[in-house]
Amino acid sequence: METPGTLDAHRLGEEQPSEADIDLYRVLSADISAGVAVVSTSLHKRDYAATVTAFLSVSYDPPTILVSLYAGSGIGEAIATTGTWALSL
Repeated sequence: METPGTLDAHRLGEEQPSEADIDLYRVLSADISAGVAVVSTSLHKRDYAATVTAFLSVSYDPPTILVSLYAGSGIGEAIATTGTWALSL
């Protein structure tokens, strides 16, 4: 499976986040305690998930989170294909 050369930002909606959304994201990002989170996606009616012990809040506007995964893993390939994922805390 090939990973696309350039990945565009993916959002749940087409609209830009409001100032209230950005402020809420800032508050929630500051309150996250250490622990584990679950990264998940779905591809061809199959669910993929992985636990992660670290992630990084990159930007408040637009709200952006960085998670590192092994690209050759099942979930890494599924995310590269779908371009969408969720992080559950």
